[in-house]
Amino acid sequence: MDTRRMKVIPEPDPKVRTILAPSYKGPAMKGNGSLDYACGSCGSTLLRSVDYKQVQNVVVKCFSCNSFNEIPASHHAN
Repeated sequence: MDTRRMKVIPEPDPKVRTILAPSYKGPAMKGNGSLDYACGSCGSTLLRSVDYKQVQNVVVKCFSCNSFNEIPASHHAN
């Protein structure tokens, strides 16, 4: 599994961006893809086994450190 770091960003306007904020200690999304994404601040796994196209416009609030994370465009997996 390829693990990539997400980019920490300021808290976005929820009217403009979709924010995933799990209420439990674990990934906000699990799928059948080939990538894991980790918090850019503390390294907790926020997205597990996903494809880039599934999460390219999503912001994830870290369950561990409360930072807001997005996937940089440079993480696109061909």
